[in-house]
Amino acid sequence: PLALALVTRLPPGASLDAMRPVSHARWDLDAPVPPGGGPARRARFAAMLPGVAAFDARAFGVAPPEAPALDPQQRLLLEVAAETIRRASDGAMVAGASTFVGIQQMEYGALAAASSLPLSAHAATSSPFSVAAGRLSFTYDMGGEAVAVDTACSSALVALHLGAARARGGAAALAASINLALSPTTTAAAQLAGMLCDDGRCKALDAGADGYGRAEACVA
Repeated sequence: PLALALVTRLPPGASLDAMRPVSHARWDLDAPVPPGGGPARRARFAAMLPGVAAFDARAFGVAPPEAPALDPQQRLLLEVAAETIRRASDGAMVAGASTFVGIQQMEYGALAAASSLPLSAHAATSSPFSVAAGRLSFTYDMGGEAVAVDTACSSALVALHLGAARARGGAAALAASINLALSPTTTAAAQLAGMLCDDGRCKALDAGADGYGRAEACVA
């Protein structure tokens, strides 16, 4: 019998206050503004997951030549999905289960292209949203529909809604979502647009609201 399982990867301190100064392992807060323009003030706070580069490729059947090209978002989804399936079905593969993945950032491809990572055929499957959902369905032999959901900030909620609709109909479904801020570019653009607050703290519905802070998570 199947059961409901919830598995999360959240930033440290998420239950209280996960906002921290951005690690220099992600991007240099004090780097000079590029000649072509850039944010005069860099976003200095975010809630980020540690160790997103760590991945046991062999455990998930990812070939060594493909592993460096694989978007860390897909890596995390593989890990969290495996734990979710194990908890919900006692480790048995769920034939015919549907897969819904909320995902909206595709930043790793540009980082890989700008690095010394050689171009290979794996670049075509390393970052696309469709592959993020299809890889889960294929890896865990679920075989049902595999749908990537990008509805901006509501992507996770919509993926969960679709999965819940399948479950209410008596079918098995995996609903997962992922968000990583891997490149400074997206954050810099949000900063230039005046969307981010200086202290990284959201103050929704408050008179002092001045933007929001970016955060990372993976949930299934």
